[in-house]
Amino acid sequence: QRLASGACDTALAVGVNGADPSYLSIGFSQLQALSPTGRSRPFAAGADGLVVGEGAAAVCIRRLEDAEADGQRVLAVIRGVGWSNDGKKGNLLAPDPAGQLRALRQAWDRSGLSPERLGYVECHATGTSVGDPLEVQGLCQLLGDSQPRSPIALSSSKAWIGHTVTAAGIAGLIRAVAAVRDGIRPGVLGVENAIDIDDRFTLL
Repeated sequence: QRLASGACDTALAVGVNGADPSYLSIGFSQLQALSPTGRSRPFAAGADGLVVGEGAAAVCIRRLEDAEADGQRVLAVIRGVGWSNDGKKGNLLAPDPAGQLRALRQAWDRSGLSPERLGYVECHATGTSVGDPLEVQGLCQLLGDSQPRSPIALSSSKAWIGHTVTAAGIAGLIRAVAAVRDGIRPGVLGVENAIDIDDRFTLL
């Protein structure tokens, strides 16, 4: 918002999680969300929960015209942002698809792009049996009856680095930016048998 309004010319988006992994593991264990096998397997049938990770990262964000005028290398363009919450309906492990859908629609409306152009989604997917299917459900509702040009690749950084909690969003953003930069659709690790997903999606 500050970049769009001209209130600032450069922004740093930062995510940090340096909390004690043991402390977080105890908390997620009490919620019955921690993987007893120690394997993070987003979108896998029989996935048994999340694995705690830690890390820190930052990205520099500028208005496209300013970055280009200064001769800076542009790795990706953010065309729309959306946000929402679950209100009274969802909970930590079972988000409300309606809240997710509101955020998705906001982002698409602001982007000026059609959902049919969607080719890859870097998901929040944590490897929980309830949360991952609900996330796919929200994406299906976003698409409605529309058909993408090719199956949309779903993936999640948590298959490689676990759930970095307060750094999870920045990890997913960096992975998505790298995918755009390299012109690839990242796959997802550890899915021998996938959860039931709409045929408009694929797990590479």
